Formats: sequence, C-alpha cells, structure tokens
Amino acid sequence: MITEVFNRHAFDSYRVTTLMEAYSSTLAQEGASQEEPVSIFLSHRHADLDDTKGIIGYLTKNYNVLVYIDSQDPTLPSSTCVETAKRIKRRISSCKKFIFLATNGAIESKWCNWELGYGDAYKFDKDIAILAMKDSSIYGGDFNGKEYMEMYPSVVFSDENTPKKSGGCFSKGLYVKTTNGTDVFLTAFDKWLEG
Repeated sequence: MITEVFNRHAFDSYRVTTLMEAYSSTLAQEGASQEEPVSIFLSHRHADLDDTKGIIGYLTKNYNVLVYIDSQDPTLPSSTCVETAKRIKRRISSCKKFIFLATNGAIESKWCNWELGYGDAYKFDKDIAILAMKDSSIYGGDFNGKEYMEMYPSVVFSDENTPKKSGGCFSKGLYVKTTNGTDVFLTAFDKWLEG
C-alpha cells in the first residue's frame, strides 16, 4: 500500500530539537563536491514548523541529507523584503533538491507558492517534489492540494505490500512518484537524491 498524503505528526518520533546544525551544514554545502551529502531546500509554512522538524529529522537520519529551511536562517532580514526574496532564490538555486511541504495552510500561503514557483522554474521535474500532509482535526481529513500532486512528482511511502508490475513488492520506505500519462513510476528516495 502507498501513502500519498501523510497525516500531520507522522514524523514526530524523528523531530530534531535544534535546526542550527542543518542550517550551518547547508551553508557550508555551497560549492561542495558531489561526494558531500545532498542539500534540500524544504519549503514550508512557518506555522508547520513542528512537522518540518520531524521531516528534517527523518531525512537526515535515513538519507544523510542536509536540509535548509528559511524560517531558521538568522542571516535573513527580520522583516520580509526584497533582500529576503533574493537570498531565498540563491538558496533554492544552491540546494540540489527542492521539497514543498504541502499542507493546506502552505497551499494557501502566497510566500510558499512563490517559493514553489521559483523552485519549479529552477529545478524542473527531476529535482522537485511535493510532500503532501493533511490535518484531520482542522480540515476534516481532506487534502486541498491534489492538483499539486498531479503537476509535480510527490514523496510517498510504500509499505512492503506494494506490488511491482514486474512481480514482487517494493521495499518499505520513501519513494518519489512520477506519472507519465497513465503510467506511474516509483523511484526510491535515495535514488532520486542521486539523480
């Protein structure tokens, strides 16, 4: 079975307590060689920081990646301005991958959609993915961003019972799902990071 929309707090057991290590590491990553861990720009709504911390913990523990989030970047101006946008554009450009944490609130955020638009223009389909998350207590369990998942590759979770067309089953873990017409492809998350 494949989980395409995660429940809020699904990554809570991996939540990091401090985000400065990830921030410092992604700064050092600029201009680094290919042998270094992959850097990911994680676009998120600041109100979703608890879930963001869980996702960062999960990704860094399981995939040895560096994750940048702008909400914890002390070099950004204290008030949003043109300089903020310029710095975020540079950060999106310097990170190898872009993941949009698509909560219903993030989908409604002009700022998150601006980041997604820039990520779309700069990263194209092979380096961008949507991680969809719903909150049943606030939104009745509905996820309002299905069109995002139709436009972009999405991060999904496969249990060990997801059958392959060629026989057998997928291993348990994260995958990036892409579609081409009616064909659906699952790429292991670590392979997506390498691509």
